[in-house]
Amino acid sequence: MNEIEYKLESTNPVLISHATSKLFESIKKKKCDRETDHISKIAEFKLLLSKRDSTNVTLSISACQALIALVENGLWDINEALSTFTSSISSIKNYMVATTTISHLLTLDLKRDSKNKIMYPFTLHTPQHPFISILIRDKRSWQTILSQITFIVNHQDYRVKENSIKMLRPVFLYILCNPLLDSMDCCMQQVWQLLIKSKYDTNVQTEVLLWLCTTESHSCVNTNYRILELAEKALSEKNKEYCTALLPMIASLIIQLLKQDSDPRSNFDVILSIIDYCDNHIGNLMLILMAEVITLCPAIYLYNALQICMMITKKMSYDDIFFSTLKASLLKWMAYPSVLCSEALDLAKDLANKIFIKTDLTCNVETIFSNRLFTVFSHSDSYIQFYSELVMHCSIILNSSDILSWLRNISHVPIHLKDKCKLLISGLLLQSNEPLIVELCCNILVDISRETNSFGSHVLSLILHKLTKCKSSTETKCLLMVIPELVSTKENVPIINHTLNMLLNGDKQLKYFIIELYLKTLKREPRCYRFVSAAIIQLMKNDYSWYSDTTCARAMKYICENYPEHGENLVPLLSQILNRSTNMNGGTASALALGCISILCKASVIDICSTWRVLAPKMEKEKRPIVLESLCELFADAAFYTPSQGLEEYDRLINNIVSKLWTYTTSNDVKVINSALKALTSYRLEQLSLKTLPLEFRCNLVLPAAYAKTPIDAVKKPEDILPYIPGICWIQMLESINKTALPTAGNLLISFVTEEVNSFRSGIYAWPQGEPQNFKYLPEKSVIRAIGEYLRKSNKIDSNNHRIITECLRIFAHKYPKPLPNINWNFLKNMLDLSNETKRYTLSIACHHATISLSAKSFIENYLSMYKTINDMDFNWENNEHSVLYSNLEDLCQAVQPNVIKPFLDITLKHVIEKMDVGNKNSIELFHSIMYSYAQTLKNPEVCHANSTLLSTILEELLDKIDLTCDQFYSYFAAALELPMKHLERMTSPKVWWETIPGKLKNAIAIRAELVLKKHSSEASLTWLNEIIDETIASTFSVQTYFLKVIRNVLINMQFERSSLNWILDLITQVQGFFMESQQNHFDKIQFYCDILFVSIISLSGIDSMLMKEDLLIKSQNIKIKLFPQALTIIFERQDWKHAIPQMMEWLNYMRMSNISSSYKSTFHRALICLRHNSYYKDVWTKYLSIKTEIDI
Repeated sequence: MNEIEYKLESTNPVLISHATSKLFESIKKKKCDRETDHISKIAEFKLLLSKRDSTNVTLSISACQALIALVENGLWDINEALSTFTSSISSIKNYMVATTTISHLLTLDLKRDSKNKIMYPFTLHTPQHPFISILIRDKRSWQTILSQITFIVNHQDYRVKENSIKMLRPVFLYILCNPLLDSMDCCMQQVWQLLIKSKYDTNVQTEVLLWLCTTESHSCVNTNYRILELAEKALSEKNKEYCTALLPMIASLIIQLLKQDSDPRSNFDVILSIIDYCDNHIGNLMLILMAEVITLCPAIYLYNALQICMMITKKMSYDDIFFSTLKASLLKWMAYPSVLCSEALDLAKDLANKIFIKTDLTCNVETIFSNRLFTVFSHSDSYIQFYSELVMHCSIILNSSDILSWLRNISHVPIHLKDKCKLLISGLLLQSNEPLIVELCCNILVDISRETNSFGSHVLSLILHKLTKCKSSTETKCLLMVIPELVSTKENVPIINHTLNMLLNGDKQLKYFIIELYLKTLKREPRCYRFVSAAIIQLMKNDYSWYSDTTCARAMKYICENYPEHGENLVPLLSQILNRSTNMNGGTASALALGCISILCKASVIDICSTWRVLAPKMEKEKRPIVLESLCELFADAAFYTPSQGLEEYDRLINNIVSKLWTYTTSNDVKVINSALKALTSYRLEQLSLKTLPLEFRCNLVLPAAYAKTPIDAVKKPEDILPYIPGICWIQMLESINKTALPTAGNLLISFVTEEVNSFRSGIYAWPQGEPQNFKYLPEKSVIRAIGEYLRKSNKIDSNNHRIITECLRIFAHKYPKPLPNINWNFLKNMLDLSNETKRYTLSIACHHATISLSAKSFIENYLSMYKTINDMDFNWENNEHSVLYSNLEDLCQAVQPNVIKPFLDITLKHVIEKMDVGNKNSIELFHSIMYSYAQTLKNPEVCHANSTLLSTILEELLDKIDLTCDQFYSYFAAALELPMKHLERMTSPKVWWETIPGKLKNAIAIRAELVLKKHSSEASLTWLNEIIDETIASTFSVQTYFLKVIRNVLINMQFERSSLNWILDLITQVQGFFMESQQNHFDKIQFYCDILFVSIISLSGIDSMLMKEDLLIKSQNIKIKLFPQALTIIFERQDWKHAIPQMMEWLNYMRMSNISSSYKSTFHRALICLRHNSYYKDVWTKYLSIKTEIDI
């Protein structure tokens, strides 16, 4: 033994070899003689093992060679040998020797187990492949590792070669898919070449492609190299399937390289090389990808990009819409020419001028999507995923009606999805001549430009180009209306101003429309005022027509309303309009000018007193109704102006205005009368004097004794002495006013009554000795007294009085801030049956006052008592005016007891439901009216508890009789949602039901969903739906379908609510917990929860609306599975969702390994791949890649 140790310590390779040979022979002999049960107990073996990591490389190699020989001779178990060497990597000194030894052992293992097809235990994470462990500890070992990988992959023994890729899978993935900055760039190309040239286990090659990253510049460049190298191999083999699958990926990588500021020219070269070997059916997809490239690329790459576009149009089949999309991307380049790309622009003009010709090649998109390689590759590329879906969808909706539906859907999707479709919509705008399609396209593009300001210049180029080709006046108007919307983009301002100015000086009819467009520029960008002002001055200077004045006056009114600071500059122009618009045609312009003056006075830009001094002489002779109406509006606003001069002058002005308004109330024109009366409602009663009233409104007035104490006073006219207007004057006004204007006169009195009741104190409602029999306790000037006394004393038999009686009842029936003063309301009985109208007003008055008046309460209780005896056969909604009682249900429920009101509520609701069952439309409206009354009443805290309980009970009982999935019952939600939360929870909880009926369960789902939507920010959240889910699983298929539909509708309306994310995270946590359970319907439960997740994520992303697959999303499992990964990518691009990415990725990783159906596993796996472009992935990528990807090619 001493001799052997001596030789081992020498530096002579011959002696070392001889000594290790002796050790080998000794171990072999002892093992064969069975001197020990395990080789590890043999001293010579221990010595040999200790020398494998000697600093003497020759000794280390020789020792390892002897150890391998022990394995080859079956003396040492190969698994134990591998384990021994792998576990010692952390303390190893010579990585070259260790690598070579492990490589030999792995080769031996492949030879031994080739027939058994064993699963190789090594992964990227735990247990880690020894080659990876070595690379982690010593990156300089990559050459040795590469050498050994090459040796194994190209081994002469077919058993080794056939299984080498499978065994080395973790190493390939570690080297090629490493997302970290310190990745194995040095040997990537060589390793990739080994992998793609091997004809064995191509799934590993595909798996690498799926996990390659492009988020950062270095990883994007590395990924690009790998794809290009594979494409070159496919080209050399003329492999059409691979070339077709890789061509869109290379185009997509151009987009990503440009975004990473990297050079994509090698991609252009490869595309030009392989395009001849691709399926011609990918033309649509390639055109839309290249359109995106053109919008991103610097001038230096433009010619290369356009060369490819030209090749696509020559060699591939495509649809007009995608050709137009390409043309749309070129227009901005052509609008801003540059010497840097003059040659490219010539090519661009050729493309733009090229007329779409339908070739003999059929554009069958199904062909490309039947290419399994393309389908698998697309799972890793968000651009190809999205545009593939878009291409597939657009191939289905090529007729106008479908395109319209699609555009309407796009109008309502989140802005980030609109942005993804912007190029296609640009192409659709160029292609279509349908005005509706053009309008929708324009609206969507404008929405995008508001969010992405730089896109505005692109849209303007499209619009101006489209205008040059446009032949329809409707389409032209639509396009012109868009131009001002784009003024918020700075570079667009001079172009838009030049365009509008040119049009203003052009067509005579168009110039008036151009002023409206100028005005729209001001709405969008306040700094455009100077252009608007110049355009108005120019038009007024060159065109004296009434149409010109009206157009300019309307524009100035907008400026005065929104930018009064510019109003002073407009005063001379307004004066000019008033001076020259004196005929009937000029009435509109003058009216608008007066409106402008009113606005400027209100903004204190000009003074009302001095303004009226100038206007008064002109307005004295004014007879045009439209001008007088506008003048009345100015007078109405004058009540609220702040005088800049003395109060005395302002008071004189108000007196003058009031006199004018009363004069106009006797006009022959009803519109002027109505305007004057409406203007008078702006003034307080104390601002009106008796003298200003027309004579017919103050006939036969008697001077009160208090004002006629002397003979001199007694002969004076009341208007000269009374400081107030006697109430009787208002009755005379109602009697004398034009019949058509009577409701407006009534509204004037309503404003006076409102002012009067607001001045009352609480004492006026307290009458301990009983209610007064009349209103004479109110002062003579009281409007309430005048109307009340007229109602009491008027002759009800004389039909001539009915019109005024009805109007007085309407005035009293108005809902005032406070009740009218107390009186014995029994006099109302005399007017109850005069007409249906008087009945409505009478009942309203009684309801409003039932809480403070015993007579009113008695009156309404007597009326309600008839419902206790009424028969269903006698019931007639129209005649009995029940709608009035429901409109005043709040008051009734504050005043009367449940036993009084219940018969009315029961019989009316029963009648309505019966009629609704037979499709009676009036009954549907009545049902809505009842439910909204319930809602309003339940909302009122002053309603007595007993009546609130009654309404709650009725609503709960009604739930069993109606189907809330029908639209006709939607108003039930308004009432139900006003119930206390505890009551609502109990009412909709299947746990407290005796029996869970599908119809009732649907109703509970509907109510809880509506609750989430209406109150999600406060009392209720999505968790309200959780209790229902388990009951839904146990119910029928129709209930499950309905639940998914409801979830979709709820989440569409909560796309940007934080509670949506929290609910999703809770949902996936629950699903993971189900795997710990052992229930009977365990798998059904997990599947339904997964379906809820799919529908929720897809709905939150909006992609189902964009692809018009809302219905299919609920019905088709394939659609859910297909769209889920892409939808997940979309919503996790949002900033408020990013923090949840780690939790979602961990859950997806767990689910793809769980015991669920293979289609679900595949879906979760694809979703995990889609989320790899984030920072968290860098921390866990080895763990995820350790799990083998199931690839179906």
